[in-house]
Amino acid sequence: MSINYYTNTTEDSIDAKEMELYTLIMSYRQANGLGTIPLSKALTATAGRHALDTVYNMGTFSGHSWSDAPYSSANPNSMWKAPQRIGTGYNSNGYEISHGFIGTNVAILDVDPTAALQGWKASPDHNNVLLNKADWSGLTWKAIGVGIHKGVAHVWFGADTDPTGTPVTDTGGTGGTPIVGTPQRDTFRATAGNDVIDALGELDTVIIAATRATATITKTGAALTVTGTGLGTDSFTNMERLAFSNGTLAFDLDGNAGQTYRLYQAAFARTPDTIGLGHNTRLVDGGLTIKDMSAAFIGSAEFIARYGQNTSNTTFITALYQNVLGRAPDATGLAGWQQRLADGSWSRADVLFGFSESAENKALVGAAIENGIWLG
Repeated sequence: MSINYYTNTTEDSIDAKEMELYTLIMSYRQANGLGTIPLSKALTATAGRHALDTVYNMGTFSGHSWSDAPYSSANPNSMWKAPQRIGTGYNSNGYEISHGFIGTNVAILDVDPTAALQGWKASPDHNNVLLNKADWSGLTWKAIGVGIHKGVAHVWFGADTDPTGTPVTDTGGTGGTPIVGTPQRDTFRATAGNDVIDALGELDTVIIAATRATATITKTGAALTVTGTGLGTDSFTNMERLAFSNGTLAFDLDGNAGQTYRLYQAAFARTPDTIGLGHNTRLVDGGLTIKDMSAAFIGSAEFIARYGQNTSNTTFITALYQNVLGRAPDATGLAGWQQRLADGSWSRADVLFGFSESAENKALVGAAIENGIWLG
């Protein structure tokens, strides 16, 4: 069978074995005083498609060559330009290290991630790429992609950030063996089996092929257990978003979703509508600061209708106490807010955000969002 690697393939995502190899490489770099490299969607697609091409189109391990682009050290562009050539969206050079079996074994045997890394560590040229030594000392890796299929493994490095983002991680139904994410934003794809994922840091999402209504979710601290027909029993730790087929449920209650919800409630003294909340949360996810969102809310027609326009600082603060906290201002609190506005250290957008993130408001809103925030 032949593979068209110029289109999306099943190897464009990260699976458990590929994540294992990525983790091994990052641990090796950290042991040598180097930082982690963000996983790259484009370079992972490049690595995965090259693995498929090696197994099915070439039928044997052949290093950096592709079936329609032979590699030569005298003309390395077939490697360097591959991410561009196959249309991944990564328009900078890519650099590859590879490991595989010769002949028909490439389609029969399976690569062991530990053995692959040991082989690269034992080869000075490959080790230099892993640790940015010798010819690679002038480059800082800002993107990495990992592809393993049967008897071949390709790992790609890039010196520029991937504009296409991070790859989806396929869990494969881990059956109790945890998949561990990265410190960057990760996206995972759950299966019908029992998945165990620790997403680690940043804003992480798991894609679940079911509607919200079909899933039962239990939350214990930072851990989520999701069960349902066709879902198995999934255990997620440090997972901020559950992306169901009909919408997303957010658990970053102290992060973007929670802050946007509380700001919405504080600004407009009502439960946020799903469409507006989802839209605004995704704007914050995309880089809009929560303070900018606060300023935009203050300039909205709904805010002006509720709080008035060109009001005095005292009137503005008093209205916030009533609308956000449901009470009259205490003398000490009122004086503190008045001082911040009077001396210019805080803007009204800062004050609105301060009210929304106050311990008092968090307590008032907490029960409404403790089981997740529906973003639609």
